[in-house]
Amino acid sequence: MKRILSALVLANLALPIMASAVAATTTPTSLTWDTFVSRLKIALWMIFGLAALVMFVIAGFEFLTAAGDPEKIGKAKTAVIWGVVGIVAAIIGYSVISIVQHFF
Repeated sequence: MKRILSALVLANLALPIMASAVAATTTPTSLTWDTFVSRLKIALWMIFGLAALVMFVIAGFEFLTAAGDPEKIGKAKTAVIWGVVGIVAAIIGYSVISIVQHFF
C-alpha cells in the first residue's frame, strides 16, 4: 500500500515537469528590446521586494531581541528607515524605467 501511495505522489509531482517539457517545444519568440526591458524590470522588482522583506524581518528581529536596550532599538529603527528608503528608491527606479520605456 505504501508503494502505491508513493508512486501516486511521485507521479503527481512529475506531472508539472512533463507538462513544462511539452510547452518548451513551441517556437521561441524573438527577444525585442521592449520584452527584454520588461523582463528585467520584473526581475529587479522581485529582487528589491525580497531585499526589503529581508530588511524588515531583520529589523523586526532586532526590535524583538532589543530587550529595552536603547542602542539596539536605535539600530532597529535605522534598519526600518533604510528599508523604507530602499522601497522608495525601488519605486522611483521602476517608475523612471517605465516612463522611459513608454516614450522610447
